[in-house]
Amino acid sequence: MGCLSYNKWGRPNPPYVISRYHDKEWRRIPLHELPAEITTPNMIFSMPDIEVKKLGTRFVSAEAIKRVIAGYQQPEYKTILREMVRHGTGTTSCLIPTTAAGKRIAPEVDGKPLEYNWWPLAPE
Repeated sequence: MGCLSYNKWGRPNPPYVISRYHDKEWRRIPLHELPAEITTPNMIFSMPDIEVKKLGTRFVSAEAIKRVIAGYQQPEYKTILREMVRHGTGTTSCLIPTTAAGKRIAPEVDGKPLEYNWWPLAPE
Protein backbone atom coordinates (compact mmCIF):
# COMPACT_ATOMS: atom_id res chain seq x y z
CA MET A 1 0.00 0.00 0.00
CA GLY A 2 0.97 3.59 -0.38
CA CYS A 3 3.40 5.30 -2.69
CA LEU A 4 6.27 2.86 -2.13
CA SER A 5 4.15 -0.06 -3.32
CA TYR A 6 2.59 2.00 -6.09
CA ASN A 7 6.04 2.89 -7.42
CA LYS A 8 7.37 -0.66 -6.94
CA TRP A 9 4.62 -2.07 -9.14
CA GLY A 10 5.24 0.45 -11.93
CA ARG A 11 2.60 3.07 -11.08
CA PRO A 12 -0.36 1.28 -12.71
CA ASN A 13 -3.32 3.44 -13.64
CA PRO A 14 -5.99 2.46 -12.72
CA PRO A 15 -4.04 1.67 -9.54
CA TYR A 16 -4.37 -2.12 -9.37
CA VAL A 17 -1.98 -5.04 -9.39
CA ILE A 18 -3.94 -8.09 -10.48
CA SER A 19 -2.76 -11.66 -10.18
CA ARG A 20 -4.12 -14.94 -11.46
CA TYR A 21 -3.37 -18.36 -10.02
CA HIS A 22 -2.46 -20.78 -12.80
CA ASP A 23 -0.35 -23.94 -12.87
CA LYS A 24 0.36 -23.72 -9.13
CA GLU A 25 1.72 -20.17 -9.21
CA TRP A 26 0.53 -16.58 -9.08
CA ARG A 27 1.22 -14.46 -12.15
CA ARG A 28 0.56 -10.81 -12.70
CA ILE A 29 -1.97 -10.06 -15.43
CA PRO A 30 -3.07 -6.79 -17.05
CA LEU A 31 -6.39 -5.28 -15.99
CA HIS A 32 -8.04 -6.10 -19.31
CA GLU A 33 -7.63 -9.83 -18.53
CA LEU A 34 -9.71 -9.48 -15.35
CA PRO A 35 -13.25 -10.56 -16.27
CA ALA A 36 -15.56 -7.54 -16.68
CA GLU A 37 -18.13 -9.09 -14.33
CA ILE A 38 -15.66 -8.64 -11.44
CA THR A 39 -16.50 -5.10 -10.40
CA THR A 40 -15.58 -4.85 -6.72
CA PRO A 41 -12.29 -5.46 -4.89
CA ASN A 42 -12.12 -8.52 -2.65
CA MET A 43 -9.56 -7.17 -0.21
CA ILE A 44 -9.14 -4.59 2.53
CA PHE A 45 -6.81 -1.80 1.39
CA SER A 46 -6.09 0.36 4.38
CA MET A 47 -4.49 -1.18 7.48
CA PRO A 48 -5.92 -4.68 6.97
CA ASP A 49 -4.45 -6.03 10.23
CA ILE A 50 -6.21 -3.33 12.23
CA GLU A 51 -9.49 -3.88 10.37
CA VAL A 52 -9.31 -7.64 10.99
CA LYS A 53 -8.61 -7.04 14.68
CA LYS A 54 -11.65 -4.74 14.87
CA LEU A 55 -13.77 -7.49 13.32
CA GLY A 56 -12.50 -9.94 15.97
CA THR A 57 -11.80 -12.80 13.59
CA ARG A 58 -8.89 -14.25 11.61
CA PHE A 59 -11.00 -14.75 8.51
CA VAL A 60 -13.00 -11.94 6.94
CA SER A 61 -16.21 -12.71 5.11
CA ALA A 62 -17.11 -11.13 1.78
CA GLU A 63 -19.93 -9.25 3.54
CA ALA A 64 -17.48 -7.82 6.11
CA ILE A 65 -15.14 -6.71 3.30
CA LYS A 66 -18.09 -4.98 1.58
CA ARG A 67 -18.86 -3.07 4.80
CA VAL A 68 -15.22 -1.97 5.16
CA ILE A 69 -14.99 -0.92 1.49
CA ALA A 70 -18.21 1.11 1.80
CA GLY A 71 -16.35 3.44 4.18
CA TYR A 72 -13.53 4.24 1.75
CA GLN A 73 -13.43 7.71 0.17
CA GLN A 74 -11.47 6.90 -3.01
CA PRO A 75 -13.63 5.53 -5.85
CA GLU A 76 -10.79 3.25 -7.03
CA TYR A 77 -11.01 1.39 -3.69
CA LYS A 78 -14.81 0.98 -3.77
CA THR A 79 -15.10 -0.43 -7.27
CA ILE A 80 -12.67 -1.68 -9.90
CA LEU A 81 -12.24 1.19 -12.32
CA ARG A 82 -11.52 0.34 -15.93
CA GLU A 83 -10.33 3.82 -17.00
CA MET A 84 -7.35 5.92 -15.92
CA VAL A 85 -7.60 7.92 -12.70
CA ARG A 86 -6.59 11.56 -13.15
CA HIS A 87 -3.88 13.33 -11.11
CA GLY A 88 -4.87 14.53 -7.67
CA THR A 89 -7.16 11.61 -6.87
CA GLY A 90 -6.22 8.47 -5.01
CA THR A 91 -2.83 6.83 -5.32
CA THR A 92 -2.00 8.50 -8.64
CA SER A 93 -1.01 11.59 -6.65
CA CYS A 94 2.19 9.76 -5.59
CA LEU A 95 5.31 11.50 -6.81
CA ILE A 96 7.68 9.74 -9.18
CA PRO A 97 10.75 8.80 -7.09
CA THR A 98 13.96 10.70 -7.67
CA THR A 99 17.66 10.19 -7.04
CA ALA A 100 19.54 12.29 -4.45
CA ALA A 101 20.41 14.61 -7.34
CA GLY A 102 16.72 15.06 -8.16
CA LYS A 103 16.66 12.96 -11.37
CA ARG A 104 13.40 11.09 -11.80
CA ILE A 105 13.61 7.31 -11.48
CA ALA A 106 11.26 6.21 -14.23
CA PRO A 107 11.63 4.75 -17.70
CA GLU A 108 11.81 7.43 -20.39
CA VAL A 109 10.48 7.53 -23.93
CA ASP A 110 11.80 10.28 -26.19
CA GLY A 111 13.37 11.94 -23.16
CA LYS A 112 10.09 12.12 -21.21
CA PRO A 113 9.52 9.98 -18.10
CA LEU A 114 6.58 7.61 -18.25
CA GLU A 115 4.16 8.54 -15.50
CA TYR A 116 1.81 5.55 -15.67
CA ASN A 117 1.58 1.95 -16.70
CA TRP A 118 5.25 1.14 -16.99
CA TRP A 119 4.83 -2.10 -15.04
CA PRO A 120 6.05 -4.32 -17.89
CA LEU A 121 9.40 -2.57 -17.46
CA ALA A 122 9.43 -2.80 -13.65
CA PRO A 123 11.11 -5.80 -11.98
CA GLU A 124 8.64 -8.33 -10.62
